[in-house]
Amino acid sequence: MMAFRTGNPGLRSAAGVALFLCLFLPVPGSPAAAAKAASKKPIATFQMPKVRLVANSTPVAMATVRASRKPVSLGTVSYLIGDYRTSYDLLVSPRRDGGLVWMARQQGKSRVQEQGTISAAQLKGTAEGHLCIIVEKEGAKPSGVTASGKRFRLFSRFSPSYRAMLVACPKQVPAKPVRTALFIESDNQPLGSDEPKGAAGAGTSGSPLPWQLGAKAYRSALDAHKRHKKPVALYFYQKNSKACKQMDSELLTACRVQEVLGPAVKVRIDPSAGTKEKAIAARYGVTSTPALLVLPPGTEKATWVVPEKPGQKFDPSMPCHFHGLLAAALKPKK
Repeated sequence: MMAFRTGNPGLRSAAGVALFLCLFLPVPGSPAAAAKAASKKPIATFQMPKVRLVANSTPVAMATVRASRKPVSLGTVSYLIGDYRTSYDLLVSPRRDGGLVWMARQQGKSRVQEQGTISAAQLKGTAEGHLCIIVEKEGAKPSGVTASGKRFRLFSRFSPSYRAMLVACPKQVPAKPVRTALFIESDNQPLGSDEPKGAAGAGTSGSPLPWQLGAKAYRSALDAHKRHKKPVALYFYQKNSKACKQMDSELLTACRVQEVLGPAVKVRIDPSAGTKEKAIAARYGVTSTPALLVLPPGTEKATWVVPEKPGQKFDPSMPCHFHGLLAAALKPKK
């Protein structure tokens, strides 16, 4: 090795530091650097399984709707996740002012989940036409027999870009079944760090955080809760649970619920995944799934949302104002 001699102590110190860096720090691209990078595994995130959105509708003449004294069925909109299906019957009723009232009622339930109105001015020019239900992605070019019709957004699940639409065709169309279908693409992206991405500013700018998975994500979420006063949502679930699939498809994916949960650091925990996950469930008294708890800013005490009290079981007929209950639970505590 070449000897380095100098009378300047500063130069001797600098030379020593340079020699240390060369000898002991891993060079980018070297096996040591690769091993170090591999040891920093990102927190797993929940990737939404493929969801198929399907609409089946037979066009109904506007005159038929106007003459009816009862709601008229236009068809169904279904969300399919594997072998699990959630379907909504779409109904319309005439208004005295010439407009329409539309309703979406989940099959098997008596109450209406979604509803809205369409004014007479919006329906201008369609009195001689037909009404039909389709599903489409935002920005997609209209096609088929309903391409020339006026489109009215009804509701959406999982993603606001994929929605059920009511089409008012200005002219008569064949009264044959119209089927539209598409896959909903997930917006969730894996995170690349040990701390929830954007923990200090989530919900203030950028897109909402995706759901993260497991005990490691839970620890990072608690750290963000303490250091940055971020709200935390803890969802205890099991993969093969029918009730959990129902919770996913009917509650957590509603656009208003996603909006409320946007600022929160969200963690999904499967108590059967390991001893650490089981211990986390025991810490909060979770004995059955699904269960949704939130940690509002300013307190370490968890607030139960689903079910509303510990020990209760999931009620599939949760009220339609679920997002309101969730928003109240996430408010900062003084």
